[in-house]
Amino acid sequence: MFAIVPEMMSRKIAEANIQQAFILSTVLSVAKFPNANVLCIGSFEDTACETLLAMGYRVEGLDPNVDGRDLSDFVATNQDKLGTYDVVFSTSVIEHVPDDEAFARDMNSLLRPSGYAVLTCDFCESWKPGDRLPPTDERFYRSSDLRKRLLGCMSGCAFVDEPDWEQHQPDFHYGGCDYSFASFVVQKSPLTELARNTPKLAHSDDKAVPILGTVCNDVHGHGIEGLLGRIQTEFQECNLRVAFTSTDKPEVATIKIRQLTNQLMKAIQKPSIQLEIIAIDNNTTDLVSFFQSNELNLFFQTNVAFKEMYRWASAAIQSQSPLAFHGTNCCDTVFQSPAPESAVEEQTLQVLRSKPQQGITLRPKMMAWLRAKLRRFI
Repeated sequence: MFAIVPEMMSRKIAEANIQQAFILSTVLSVAKFPNANVLCIGSFEDTACETLLAMGYRVEGLDPNVDGRDLSDFVATNQDKLGTYDVVFSTSVIEHVPDDEAFARDMNSLLRPSGYAVLTCDFCESWKPGDRLPPTDERFYRSSDLRKRLLGCMSGCAFVDEPDWEQHQPDFHYGGCDYSFASFVVQKSPLTELARNTPKLAHSDDKAVPILGTVCNDVHGHGIEGLLGRIQTEFQECNLRVAFTSTDKPEVATIKIRQLTNQLMKAIQKPSIQLEIIAIDNNTTDLVSFFQSNELNLFFQTNVAFKEMYRWASAAIQSQSPLAFHGTNCCDTVFQSPAPESAVEEQTLQVLRSKPQQGITLRPKMMAWLRAKLRRFI
């Protein structure tokens, strides 16, 4: 870097250059140049970005000091670029951002399936809110912030290796504070497809957009098209998250998700209805986590194998999140007489969204299995 961009490097704090070196090395290792689509968030005076450009690689830059736009502005005005970047990187920017969770979500929204997010941040494991900070920092990061809070905002992403932030010792002094730097590198699942039709509309009030969830494992959607019809009669704005649980090989599952995405997008008539299809492992832990992340989980499934339906229903009950049922054979097979308070025939989704789970149980497994067999002859 000193050989390629010596003038810019001369303006940097020597002890902080390790961040830029890490970013440069990581981007070069994961980006498939020269065809990679790469975005640098905070490109002004970023030596990693300038080095890549000087090496002849194409890197798009984004910085308020250059064009007055921050990341949220960029995402809002470039909806066509969502899900298109192979690598998005940022060097020591996120600790200066008031809403770092929105920053992480926006960063994730720009990644294509299998894309990488690479960032560094100011780190101090012993820091507590209210403790002293450098003048322009909003916070120091701790391992719990990175492992749980930020990663939790990046749906479909996972660490490329196991971090060891807890081993960091303060070795940098600035602004009257002792701290160090941490790296954060995640990759989006190759099976994750984000389906977006048009830019999100501005909210007419301060209420959050409802987040609803459902699950399927087949390109035909198991009744989700009908579910979308019901959603659009009740909500002006809504995010529908679909967990796609496939045991196919990754390349086959990717094709199926794209087919499902195209099919479901045809059923969306309102531009403010957002669709997100997420590939997850078909195990109880991941299913429970998915259901817990939604405000209301919907069971409209049709033509689902008994074993799958029972697993999904069990995880949904364990999540303790609000549930809503439609009177299909699949639901009737596994759920033990769902209370009317949870039936979509009796209540609106808006009402069910605010109701906690109450008395919802599964049928005994043998009884449910027999009902699944008998429904073929009914």
